[in-house]
Amino acid sequence: MVADDPYGRFDFSGGYEVEPEAWPYAVCPVSGVAFDVGAHVGNYTFKFSRMVGDGGRVYGFEPGDYAFRVLSRNMGLYGWDNVSVYQYAVSDYDGVGLLFSGRDGTTETHNNFLMRSCVFEPFGDLSMDEIYERGLYVGHRMDSVRVVKLDTFVEEQGLDRLDLVKVDVEGAELKVLKGAWESLKRFSPLLYVEVHYGQDVVGLVAELGYVVKAFVENVRGSTNPIVVLERI
Repeated sequence: MVADDPYGRFDFSGGYEVEPEAWPYAVCPVSGVAFDVGAHVGNYTFKFSRMVGDGGRVYGFEPGDYAFRVLSRNMGLYGWDNVSVYQYAVSDYDGVGLLFSGRDGTTETHNNFLMRSCVFEPFGDLSMDEIYERGLYVGHRMDSVRVVKLDTFVEEQGLDRLDLVKVDVEGAELKVLKGAWESLKRFSPLLYVEVHYGQDVVGLVAELGYVVKAFVENVRGSTNPIVVLERI
């Protein structure tokens, strides 16, 4: 069974893998809890679902409207009973943000997540006036999305464990990790992060005792390295 995914073939029965060089490092124990931040259409979500089994739980976060609809559809198609998905952007504050995407909503967002979210190319934390003045809105659309800190989410869900946090958020990596700071200190989850625009992920979490377990620089299908960190 293949979901209708404009980003590429998405066939679970064939064990489709994205970023195969780094794939083996995305590990969560049986009955564990995994966060898939930037879940897209669910490639990693499905992997984690099979890993944790019936006794575990996977929480997927995907703010993009079209990707979230495909993700939700895949949940129904493949019966992910141990998965919950949320159309949230994850950052270092709780509130509302704006997500930049293609006019039809189906193109990648490329972290065009504006207003207090992250510093990235080419938009940065621009005001609405600056966005219009520079013509950056032409050919695109902006959607309001709920923004959450992972610390807030953990508290809301009453979670008592967190084993893995996978992050692929097109340049907002530091914001995501800062918003999960208390959870990282409390649970020491494995971190699996795709690094965009040279974000110093390693330097940030070193303060908590995290060290590099693996660094995969040449990843098929991506121009960005993936770093895996564990807390010692």
